[in-house]
Amino acid sequence: MRNFAYCIKQFILNLIYLLWHLKLAKKRLWKLKQLLNSISIASDIGTIYETDFKYVKDKFFRDWRPWMVNLAVKDFRDDCLTGDTQIVCLNDKKEYCLKRIDELKNFSGKVLSYNFLEKKYEFKKIVNWWDKGIRDVYRHFVIGRRWFDSTSDHKVYQWMRVLKYFSIKPLSYVSGLSRNYRRTAIAIEVPALNKKTELDEDDMYVVGQYLSEGWRHNDSGRIFISGDDVRSQNKLRNIFWKKKVRYSESKRRKHAYFCILKSQYRERFKKYGGCAFTKTIPDEILSLNKINLLSLYESFIDGDGWRNSNILKPKDYGWCTSSDELNERLFLISLILGKPIGLSKQKNHQGFGNSPIWRAENSKNSRINREVLPGVGRAGIRKKIQYLGKAPVYDIEVGDNHNFVLSTGVIVHNCDGWAAFAKWVARKKHWRAEYWSLFRKGWGHAVCLIWQGNVIFLMDTKGVRRFHSWKRHFPRMERRIKRWY
Repeated sequence: MRNFAYCIKQFILNLIYLLWHLKLAKKRLWKLKQLLNSISIASDIGTIYETDFKYVKDKFFRDWRPWMVNLAVKDFRDDCLTGDTQIVCLNDKKEYCLKRIDELKNFSGKVLSYNFLEKKYEFKKIVNWWDKGIRDVYRHFVIGRRWFDSTSDHKVYQWMRVLKYFSIKPLSYVSGLSRNYRRTAIAIEVPALNKKTELDEDDMYVVGQYLSEGWRHNDSGRIFISGDDVRSQNKLRNIFWKKKVRYSESKRRKHAYFCILKSQYRERFKKYGGCAFTKTIPDEILSLNKINLLSLYESFIDGDGWRNSNILKPKDYGWCTSSDELNERLFLISLILGKPIGLSKQKNHQGFGNSPIWRAENSKNSRINREVLPGVGRAGIRKKIQYLGKAPVYDIEVGDNHNFVLSTGVIVHNCDGWAAFAKWVARKKHWRAEYWSLFRKGWGHAVCLIWQGNVIFLMDTKGVRRFHSWKRHFPRMERRIKRWY
């Protein structure tokens, strides 16, 4: 009996010992996986410098390696956007384009950002791109019918009025902020690229009419443009006669249409889509001058929009479309023209098809149209937050300005996980810390200075080393700004 009890006891002890080793092995495998992932991320950032590590006395600093920084940027803070977030970019052909944030890993172009020091828009390169996994995603609504989908703690720009002037700084979005602290920066007028083209205002008017009330026959490839407005019909006749375009016209007055025969428009309109749900505007059109874009925009309003003749009503004009891609590009055109609009998505309507319709409205007297900085306005963030579930999230780091413009016009701050991690380290060790942004033309770098007694250490994505002077570590940087201390 004693031998049986002894065997049972040894079996239980061995089982506990085995389970403990399995748990320890699982933990070690998880750490190894995180290490391999972080090393792969660190290899994309650049050269690792380990200068002056022999002067570091603190064990925390001696064990520090660059992969820990990148692991912190990837996992420590969840300030990131959903993969379907559209960003205003500049492609290799020097044309405006809209790119999803999950497609920017190998993007060789630039993104549109705002320089708050020089008060102008600039195109900057993407320094880093991060895939932060699957996390909880929320939709944050901005006054003026704008929004952005992100995690619960993404940084936006906050307006503060002090001593009759406006100062702006990045701030984490928190739903508990008061009304005065919930104003963020939005784009109301972005620069036009003024690309040279053979198209004139008459061609842009025909394009606007096709995007609003036109379609293309799949079999014959013929182009049709319909409309009941007599003034638009007369203007189209004059343009066709002036351009020597062959066309035919229906005899009926109501629901009349034009059929464009073999001409330059027939091949050109293949880029614009064939039906109301697939229409779009090519990147080369978005990069034209304001005169051509205004002609296209006004023509689209004449075909599929409305204008308010009553002075007492606040809305000036509006338009609608069933194409998601066309809606985003028309919104960008409105920003180029300096006529920001408010968007709404109507699911239940009496129109053709079951797809929702995008409706846009503009009002000159709206507060979001008031410039606080050149090309930048301010709008409040609503307390309404919509939970969207779990989704893949991403973030980027933009050189120099550290911000970028979304397709909805909201100016958001880029990933700031490194700053949050450095600040967390300083508070944990009770050290004095300063966070600096270093700038050069077309490039920027963020560093953290930490005082450990009388010794100063420099922390950045390249590692930790003893600080000597700015000229020694960063000789080519032209200016530096202290962000917090």
